[in-house]
Amino acid sequence: QKAADMYVNALKLKPDYENAKYNLEKTLRMIKKNKQKNKDKNKKNKNKDKNNKKKNNKQNDRKNKKQNKNQKQNERNQKKLSKKEADRILNALMRNRKPVKKDSTAKRKLLSPRFLW
Repeated sequence: QKAADMYVNALKLKPDYENAKYNLEKTLRMIKKNKQKNKDKNKKNKNKDKNNKKKNNKQNDRKNKKQNKNQKQNERNQKKLSKKEADRILNALMRNRKPVKKDSTAKRKLLSPRFLW
């Protein structure tokens, strides 16, 4: 751009200077080409960004699906462990329980019609 300005100033001083006219045309064409290249690069970069975003979104979706699957699997495993744990606790309680007397008053109270719903 500076070169084009210089050639314009030279033509103001000498309007018939052929070399300045030629060089000015050449520099203006180069400036136009560079602007077009920059526009093309910007378009390409925007397209790349869009494609990268799409790829990242797809990858994130895949990761989220995997994480959800892992969470569900972990929950299932925890449920399995909790069943085992419950069985272990029940077995321990069954071993440690006290025998109930057959004629105890608590048993009679529970079996009386007043406590039946």
